[in-house]
Amino acid sequence: MNKLIRASGLAAILGTLLYATSDVLLVGVAANLVDYPNLQPHVRLLGTMVKMVAVPEWRLVWGALLGIFAAPLTVAGFWQMHRGLARAGLKWSLPPMLLFCWAQIVSPFLHGSHIYLGEYVQALNRLSPDCQPALLGMIERQHRLLGVTLLCMVSCVVIASAWYSVLVVSGRSAFPRWLAAFTPITVFLTWSVLRKVLPAAVAVALSGAGINIGFLVFFSLNTWALWRKELFP
Repeated sequence: MNKLIRASGLAAILGTLLYATSDVLLVGVAANLVDYPNLQPHVRLLGTMVKMVAVPEWRLVWGALLGIFAAPLTVAGFWQMHRGLARAGLKWSLPPMLLFCWAQIVSPFLHGSHIYLGEYVQALNRLSPDCQPALLGMIERQHRLLGVTLLCMVSCVVIASAWYSVLVVSGRSAFPRWLAAFTPITVFLTWSVLRKVLPAAVAVALSGAGINIGFLVFFSLNTWALWRKELFP
C-alpha cells in the first residue's frame, strides 16, 4: 500500500508540473493593444484573453494538448488524499475526492478550449471590421459556455478544499493538522499576492498557472506527509 500511495503522489506531482507547463505555453504571454488596432474596440468582450493574439500557433497546439494529456495523472493525487483522510470514515473522505476529481476531469475541456479561443482572437485581428460580427458572436457564446464551466469547477474545488481542511484540522486523518492551511485554494490565493513582487517576465509567464501551482504544492505536501505512513486498505 505504501508504494501505491507514493506512486500516486508522484504521478500527481508530475501531472501537475506538466499541466502548469501547458498553462505557460498557452497563456503565458503579454500583448500590447497598440500593435493590434482591430482588437481595440473589443477589449471588454475579450478580457484577459486578448493576449492570445500574441501566442504562436505551436504554443497554442502544444499548450492545449500537453494539459489535456497531463490532467489524468493528477487524479491519482486525489485518491492519495482520500487514503490520507480514511480515518474519518468513508462518508467523510469520499466526497472531497469526488469533488476534486470531477473538477479535474472537466478541466481539460476548459483548458483545451483555449486553442479555439486563441484561433478566434487571432482571426478577429486579421479580419476587417465589417467582417468581424459573426466571429464576435462565436467568441461571446464560447465565453458564456466557458464561464459556466469555470464556475462549476471553482465551486467544487472550493468546497472540496474546505472539506479537506476541516477533516485535517480535526485530527481525523493521517495528515498533520498544519496541512489544513495548504489547500489548492489557499495556495492559489497566496500565489496571486506573491506574483505581484516577481520579475515582470516571470509573472507574465506564470500568469495562467496559478491553480496548478496550488495543486502542485497540495500534492507535494500530501505526498511528503504520507511517505512513511502505514496506511491500511
